[in-house]
Amino acid sequence: MFVGELISLGVALSWTATALFAEVGSKRMGSLPFNTIRMTMSLVFLCITLWLVMGVPYPRYADTSTWTWLLLSGLVGFFLAVVLFNKDGLDQLRHALSDRKAMLCVLASTIFGPFIGVSASLLATQFTSAGIAQTLFALTPILIIAPAALLFHQKVTLREVMGAVISVAGVCLFFA
Repeated sequence: MFVGELISLGVALSWTATALFAEVGSKRMGSLPFNTIRMTMSLVFLCITLWLVMGVPYPRYADTSTWTWLLLSGLVGFFLAVVLFNKDGLDQLRHALSDRKAMLCVLASTIFGPFIGVSASLLATQFTSAGIAQTLFALTPILIIAPAALLFHQKVTLREVMGAVISVAGVCLFFA
């Protein structure tokens, strides 16, 4: 009972963990090297998983159109989000591998978000509707409020608390 919903909450928690690790890792390494290494490692983990499950390290049933959209999505998502909006630019690559703590954060974000989060999100939609799963995945910004306040001493505003309450109330309506 509620298997898909529980998996969906686990996805939201994994993305929350990813954001927390990214906060530390990207500050130590810079966002460009951090995300480049993280996404490369994620790709390797996902290829290994596909190889173990499907017998090949790529989605064999994807047609040319699917591959095109997947590549464009990754390029736009990664390139625009990480490179163009990165204040520090490409100079950070020189310092990328100098901090062991940052590398541990890369490994933990790679495992929690891009690998477990993506894999579990696909599993969640097998047990619940995509709408409910997506709504529960979207709880990540709410789940991150308390750890950000405790770990990084970020101030929590009344507006953030009210937004969290309204969002949780909306999710609860699915189960009423």
